[in-house]
Amino acid sequence: GSSPIVHDGRVYLLQDSEKECYLTALDAKTGADVWRVARPDKGAFPRPSSWVTPFIWKNSMRIEIVTTGLGFVQSYTLDGKENWRLNKTGMPLTSPVSVGDVLYVGTGAQEGDAARPFFAIKAGASGDITLAPDTRSNDFVLWSHQRAAGYTPSAIVHQGRVYLVHDLGTMV
Repeated sequence: GSSPIVHDGRVYLLQDSEKECYLTALDAKTGADVWRVARPDKGAFPRPSSWVTPFIWKNSMRIEIVTTGLGFVQSYTLDGKENWRLNKTGMPLTSPVSVGDVLYVGTGAQEGDAARPFFAIKAGASGDITLAPDTRSNDFVLWSHQRAAGYTPSAIVHQGRVYLVHDLGTMV
């Protein structure tokens, strides 16, 4: 259910479904595969589906392809190599947004949980940046809030503030 995104002569498409999970780059002119990388097909949920379009994050350190999956957020290089991974998130529902060197991404609740985590991630991350239990930040997760993200609306960042709209129409 995700949409393709075009960047610098390539089309990036996230395919996370019950049958197969991968991120692929296609040549925008010919449609030929440039690369394809398998993605995890197991996580916190019984189905690995994702509906979120990949996000191209241009920051001062590099250009990243940010994707969300069931239970994780993952960043790739433009060549399909993993930059970083944030596990223990939730359902992939909202599109990330960025302002310079900070990426903002929210995820939906995990089964049986009312939490909808929202994270601010600093550019330059590498490896596993998952938060330790009972923490809200680390070297690359600047801050997080466990009950902030809406079910489907993406965040808005304006003049240094992050605005989130809850499904019921309230703004956080």
